[in-house]
Amino acid sequence: MPNDPNPSTSTSKPAHSHTWAFLTEDVTAEWGDLVLAGECLATGLLDSAAFNVWSCFVSMQTGNTVYFGLGASGQPVSQPWRWAKSGVSILSFMLGSFAFSRFMRAMGPRRRGVIIFCLALQALLTFGAALSATTGLVPPDAGNQLPHNWIVLFPLAMLSAQAGDSIFSSITANAKRNRRVASAFMILAGAAIGGFMTKDTDIGPALWLGSALKTVMAASWLFWKAEEGQVRLP
Repeated sequence: MPNDPNPSTSTSKPAHSHTWAFLTEDVTAEWGDLVLAGECLATGLLDSAAFNVWSCFVSMQTGNTVYFGLGASGQPVSQPWRWAKSGVSILSFMLGSFAFSRFMRAMGPRRRGVIIFCLALQALLTFGAALSATTGLVPPDAGNQLPHNWIVLFPLAMLSAQAGDSIFSSITANAKRNRRVASAFMILAGAAIGGFMTKDTDIGPALWLGSALKTVMAASWLFWKAEEGQVRLP
């Protein structure tokens, strides 16, 4: 019998199959709420930093809704165009929430690869916002330059879109009450850190830290325990 002209085929397929099985397996919900606490820390950090420097929330859309409504009467008087920033943030958040939820519903919300992909995309969007601020594409006072310069809407849209990912809702549905309360304190801690980091109106370091946190969280799921008793169809 002649030799296989492509001897690597027989060895690459098992490795590929193993990787695919690893990424498509469901992860256990055990201790998932601890990662939620990390997500809450990043949320508080990014929200406080964006509001402190650009006068707009990226996660707390209730606040943005109030400012958007005030825009109908041209308020606040000191920033009559704040409604534009809030409106873009709300729209981006809704689009991000819709896209992430549809993707997770179609692919499986507790699959390892889906969780890693969503968190990596969050990190990438935050990275893009950090890069735009660090390179000077978005100046520190960009939030006050409307309507002459609309560049601030670019990082706000990216940060709000990634904030729309409710990735941990299906993992932490049964989290213990004390850990869920701890998540609220993590938002507070993140907000405090974001405030200290943006005292000089430089939002770059806070955005880089937020991107790093999300990258670490994405990588952590590579080591997460799989759900026991899974049945796979061939």
